[in-house]
Amino acid sequence: MRSRKEQLQAYQFLRRRIGAALLSGEPDTLDPPMRRVIRTSFAGFMVGAIIIAAFALYGVFRPGGATGWKDDRGSLVVEKDTGAAYVYMQGNLHPMLNYASARLYLGQPDAEPRRVSSQSLRGTPRAEARGIPNAPHSLPDPKRGLVTEPWTVCAQPMTPDASTVTLLAGSSPPGGSLAPDEGLVVTGGGQTYLVWRNARYLVPDPGVLVPIGLNPDDRQEVGEAWLNALPEGPELVFPSIPQLGQPGPSLPNGQTTVGEIYFVDFGDRQEYFLVMPDGLAQISKIAADIISSDPDVAAVLGGGVDASPLGRDDLTQAPRTRPPGNLDRYPTTTVKAANLDRSRRGVLCVSLSNTTEANAVPTVSAVSRAPEQGETVERPPGSVAPTANNFFVEPGQGAVVGAVPHPNVRTNAFFLITDRGLKFPIANDDSLEALGYGDSDIARLPTGFLEMLPTGPTLSRQAASQMATGSSSPEQAPQTP
Repeated sequence: MRSRKEQLQAYQFLRRRIGAALLSGEPDTLDPPMRRVIRTSFAGFMVGAIIIAAFALYGVFRPGGATGWKDDRGSLVVEKDTGAAYVYMQGNLHPMLNYASARLYLGQPDAEPRRVSSQSLRGTPRAEARGIPNAPHSLPDPKRGLVTEPWTVCAQPMTPDASTVTLLAGSSPPGGSLAPDEGLVVTGGGQTYLVWRNARYLVPDPGVLVPIGLNPDDRQEVGEAWLNALPEGPELVFPSIPQLGQPGPSLPNGQTTVGEIYFVDFGDRQEYFLVMPDGLAQISKIAADIISSDPDVAAVLGGGVDASPLGRDDLTQAPRTRPPGNLDRYPTTTVKAANLDRSRRGVLCVSLSNTTEANAVPTVSAVSRAPEQGETVERPPGSVAPTANNFFVEPGQGAVVGAVPHPNVRTNAFFLITDRGLKFPIANDDSLEALGYGDSDIARLPTGFLEMLPTGPTLSRQAASQMATGSSSPEQAPQTP
């Protein structure tokens, strides 16, 4: 009879053989199949615990974080936790009022911002805060965030006497431009204008519009800012005729009077001529109708002024001269009011493309859909220049623009426009380069477009290096892209 101890040993032996057969396929193996795994796992766990303990002890005796952001040439540092901007230079960490000031102060166009934790910044000597108060806290990316074209300003009527002006960068509402024979009668700043062939013409006396084919009462309020986006043409006025009512040059058919109008029939057309003191001045049919409807001319010449026929032979013998004022720049055919069509009435837009050139010409369109509203533009206290009510650009985008005071005239006046609807003058080429931009990034805009946005402080390397005298601290800056 086997003892109980021997039976227990036999049972354990049998169980090990069955387990070995299941795990390794060898029931007679000498070592238990899981012993190596258990020993290896335990050894790895102990090594890991020792490494963690070593790092913990190192952190206790050598506190601090990463130091790779410390560059002897200087580096641009952004604190991860707060978005505050710093410049590390000559062993000191300079707190900057904003990100734009940091780039200007560092002066390295290709410097990439290094995001560093506050723990890693701890212990680094701090210098005095520097920077330009109210400069941008973020900048559009030079590769993906700059807009060059198109630029569009739209006026959407809110009431018969008020409109909302929105400036859009990088987008434009759908709609074709006005035809050459279409125009708009608009008001802005209490004055009436004719918008025709992509220019604005001041109309001091709306009565001059009637001979052109327009109703002065069918006018739309657009605001001064919208009007300033268009080139300025001559005033549309009843022309001032020198020596009106005095004897003019003698013609074969008799004596003439200054201010009279003659027409010559050439069969396929009629040409009109105005009697001037020194000869006949050729004018258009529209100009003849304007002069005929001038109350001053009618008063001097005693009633309505109708064009009288003149023979071709008489014309060849008559002295010739130039017409008065800017009559040669007036419309020569009747103009149709584009915004009388209800499907096109409402939103009037001026768009500008090809802004890499200084001779870009804006185009006018009448559309039915309102543009994106975007950021509300706040006019600075004391500002006299009319500004847009809203500015729209994709968030995070902006533009670097050069002012064009007149077509084909370039200047060295550069501005940074941010998505907050502000423009910041850039002092010089050195400052432009320090911000990370170059000549190829610049869009050329007429000053009328630029004046729609309020102006912030000038961005210059010299101003960025000045000690901060009071503004929001760097710790309050928003996250920087």
